[in-house]
Amino acid sequence: MASLNTVLQYLHRAIPIPIIIFGTFGNTFNILIFTRVTLRRYSCSIYLLTSSVSNFVVLYCAVLFRVLIDGFEIDPTIVSNSVCKLVSYIQYTFPLISSMFMVLACIDRFAASSSQARWRKFSQKKVTLYTIPLNIIICFIFYIHVPIYFEVIRIPISETDFMEFCYCQGEYNQFFIVYHMILYSSFQPLLMTVFGLLTLRNVQRHRRQINSSLTPSTRIERRHLQRDRQMIRLLLFQVLVHVILLIPGSIIISYQTFIPPSPIISFITGCSIFFIYLSFIQGFYVNTLSAKTYRSEFYKILSLIERRLFNSNIIERQLMEGGGLMQETTRVTRRAKKNERW
Repeated sequence: MASLNTVLQYLHRAIPIPIIIFGTFGNTFNILIFTRVTLRRYSCSIYLLTSSVSNFVVLYCAVLFRVLIDGFEIDPTIVSNSVCKLVSYIQYTFPLISSMFMVLACIDRFAASSSQARWRKFSQKKVTLYTIPLNIIICFIFYIHVPIYFEVIRIPISETDFMEFCYCQGEYNQFFIVYHMILYSSFQPLLMTVFGLLTLRNVQRHRRQINSSLTPSTRIERRHLQRDRQMIRLLLFQVLVHVILLIPGSIIISYQTFIPPSPIISFITGCSIFFIYLSFIQGFYVNTLSAKTYRSEFYKILSLIERRLFNSNIIERQLMEGGGLMQETTRVTRRAKKNERW
């Protein structure tokens, strides 16, 4: 038991720190890319943008605090009941906020790909002015009971010493585990999956309609559809990875709730948390691999950074010439050799 706890403690020191670093890098570029002119015209991008902003709160409040508590045995939440309640409220609310923005993005793409005008009205940027604050308020309401029941708990471990930690106890403890499991680990992944599949169905129907007609207007519509399809593919791949990363933790937590605790189960549960952490940093990396439009905007940002830092535009030339960088370099080299002869 002691050895498993020691191994788990070292894992909590080593693994989350790179997750925070890669998450900071990825979510920063997510924000930069989704605010580009090419992508910000999509209401779906607004939801993914706000999800990335929420991920920063998760990384530097939830994940960082767990590193201090589980890895280094430094628990800032036991300073007072007020700190315990506030931090716990944030730790449970913002992961749900981030995930629900992805749900809204799925609903948005379903609405955009629908053949019914009343559904397509939902896929507008002006709608996000209402859905974003409404989502935040609802998520805070879902966990409004956390600051009521969470408190600093003291457990005696000897006649003169005791252990302190921030959590809930009693019957509410069992209720909260099941409640959180249903709300975060089951409800929102189910919504993502349902609307993702409905979106795929709409896209397939739309593709068949366009393929049956090859008029100039449908050719233009096909180009628009290809750009929309890039956003849909970007979103669906991100949702797929997000759901896969949540499955291990959901299964283990469900299993642990109804059986007596054991060192092995506690160790597996502790390790499964790392998969949940990864769900908050995977967006940028999945988007880069899955969508050409996203990669193009990423290269443009790198080119802009390169020009400002090094007064060079190698990346931009490579992007615009489609691999013509080698030819450009060869021409410059030949010109230099010719000048040397003279």
